[in-house]
Amino acid sequence: RFDRSVGSGLSAILAFSMALLEISTLLLLLGSPWAWLTFIVFWTAKVGIETHVLGNVLKGYGLGQGLSCFIRTSFLHPAYVLVVGLKAVTGKYSWKGRSNTYND
Repeated sequence: RFDRSVGSGLSAILAFSMALLEISTLLLLLGSPWAWLTFIVFWTAKVGIETHVLGNVLKGYGLGQGLSCFIRTSFLHPAYVLVVGLKAVTGKYSWKGRSNTYND
């Protein structure tokens, strides 16, 4: 249905926008000490929330990970979202072993 595709599209745009915002916080490291503090607070909150939420999910499956795993994942995931989003827009991607390319 059309309304489902619009909802999925908006969700994808929101995820891409959030990842872009997260990556752009790296520019704060070029600024003043207040900008650095903003960067540290932002990423500490992000890692903390993800550790809490994803840690509970992993515990539900009987799995556990250390803090370093959550830190790495928190920094890598936004870049992954951007790459996947750009590949989806260009039509060149692979998902679950299936390749897709749009022919112009």
